[in-house]
Amino acid sequence: MVMPLSAQDIAAIRSFYDVWVDALLRQDFDTMLTLYTADTIVMPPNFELVQGKAALGKFVRGFPRVT
Repeated sequence: MVMPLSAQDIAAIRSFYDVWVDALLRQDFDTMLTLYTADTIVMPPNFELVQGKAALGKFVRGFPRVT
């Protein structure tokens, strides 16, 4: 059974997304990384698995400028 998202859940997801996108556009990767835990695992498409906040920091700092 699939439980629908509450309004609070949707607001939390949107807040995360808004902070993430704003940080990416400003290339403020330190702020972006505050959204992740030390044991984070990210599976970016067409890249190897990124495991851990330090590895994620290195990965995102390699992003090209996004506008």
